[in-house]
Amino acid sequence: MANLLTIQQAAERLNLTERGIRRLVINEGLPTIRLGRTLRFDPNDLDAFVASCKQQRSTASWPTSDKSRHPTQVTEPFPISRRRKAV
Repeated sequence: MANLLTIQQAAERLNLTERGIRRLVINEGLPTIRLGRTLRFDPNDLDAFVASCKQQRSTASWPTSDKSRHPTQVTEPFPISRRRKAV
């Protein structure tokens, strides 16, 4: 078994804060080893976790401006006839 890392060492290895490591453990399922009340991290588990988070680059280019999805003109929120008339 490889040397286990503390939270601080794992944070340095992943270039995160200790709080960031704790968030990954809680929210993303970063593998840990609990020894009593302390958490330890296997370096191989950290490498596997990072590899699983990598996204493959798409060969498709980003869509160009699509005016049907993003109108450039701002429309009135309500028709003028529905607004209150000044007294």
